[in-house]
Amino acid sequence: IEELELSANEITDQGVQLITDWLKTNRPLEKLSICYNYITDIGAVYIADMLKENTTLKVLDLRSNKIETKGIESLADAMETNTTLTKLDLEGNRSDLCKALEQSVHIRHDKDLKIFRAIPRCLGHEGAKMIGRGLRNHMCLTELSFDDCKIGYEGIKCISSILKTNKSLTRLCFNGNLIECKGVQCLTETLQHHSALAILELQYNSIGDEGAKYLADLLKTNRMLTTLDLQRNLIGYQGAQYFIDALKTNTNLQYLKLRHNKSPACEAISIIRGSLHVEHERDVDLECCGVGDRIIEYMSSLIPTANRIQCLNLISNNITDTGAQYLATAIKQSTTLIQLYLQSNDIGDEGACHLAEALKYNQTLSTLHLRGNQIGPAGIRDLEDVKRIRTTPIEFDLNSVIQLLCPQRHRLKLCNSQQRKKNNTESYETNGYKCDICSQELLCLSWHCSCTITGFDICERCPDRQE
Repeated sequence: IEELELSANEITDQGVQLITDWLKTNRPLEKLSICYNYITDIGAVYIADMLKENTTLKVLDLRSNKIETKGIESLADAMETNTTLTKLDLEGNRSDLCKALEQSVHIRHDKDLKIFRAIPRCLGHEGAKMIGRGLRNHMCLTELSFDDCKIGYEGIKCISSILKTNKSLTRLCFNGNLIECKGVQCLTETLQHHSALAILELQYNSIGDEGAKYLADLLKTNRMLTTLDLQRNLIGYQGAQYFIDALKTNTNLQYLKLRHNKSPACEAISIIRGSLHVEHERDVDLECCGVGDRIIEYMSSLIPTANRIQCLNLISNNITDTGAQYLATAIKQSTTLIQLYLQSNDIGDEGACHLAEALKYNQTLSTLHLRGNQIGPAGIRDLEDVKRIRTTPIEFDLNSVIQLLCPQRHRLKLCNSQQRKKNNTESYETNGYKCDICSQELLCLSWHCSCTITGFDICERCPDRQE
């Protein structure tokens, strides 16, 4: 007998015991179907014991029985010694691990397997362990994906053991697995000397700043990674700083995806790094990204080589005179930048002096927007002086830089809807505002003061009309 069909026969665990005792004598049976019966974890243990000894069975159909997680784990343990079973069907049983074990049995015999994607269900670390057993002898695997499988730290440990022997893997995806900082540490230790991996995706894993540090340290020595995707990982400003330090020496990483993290500085790094490698990228918009001087220092080191960027928007980014000095160094060397937006920062006379000095050497920048900074008469004079001696024209957009005041004689600051706050730092009831000069209701940038209940606002078109 090569095939035995016993489906839908109301077979219980006792019946399974009789069948497995018969099969232990190595009957030449290749296919056994006992689906749609009443087999529980007890029956699964009988089947597992039989599989440890049987050397002929290739196909086993256990669909729609009553096997739960304990029974699935018993079957998985049997697969450690059984090398002949090539297909196991567990659909319709009562454990989330069914698909994991099915895949494990299937892939261990697929010697040509190059791409493996785990079925996105809640496998947990036990499911990862099962699949890891099936993959451990695949030396030609190039892509491995465990997206949305919730394998956690323990699952990462199981899969990391595969990476120690597989040197052909080029893409690794663990999106949505809650591996956290501890899992990242385990993974980076394994990848430290991996010679082929080019793409690593770790979205939705709650790695935080500490996990970011492990990955940043990896980037300092790893020269093969070209894409690192860390979107939605609770990374803050400190984590962004770790990556800035790593990227100073790593020039191979093309895309560092950090959008939707805790600090807007992360998004700024993503945009900056990506703009270097997007062929048709001309404008880089970093408005209100919380960039700060430290990231400006990093970005300024890239501007001279970013020969596609013509327009750079850095409005409202807490840039001080120090950041302006970094930008000035970049402006000296840039031959493509045409427009630079620096409105509503904290640049004073010293920063204006650095920018003016840089413009003596740069002949391509044609517009420098500086409204809403702390520039006084001395800084304005430096900028106007360089404007006269330049061989190519430049506009500074310096109108009303220091003259804009509210009726209470407070200095106005250029703000977007998020930056418009009451004195107690609470947001206003609406995102928009009504210009106190032209009475238009707008949503764009405004010159703002929070000295009244509704705030005092002047739209960007009206500074010259202020009385």
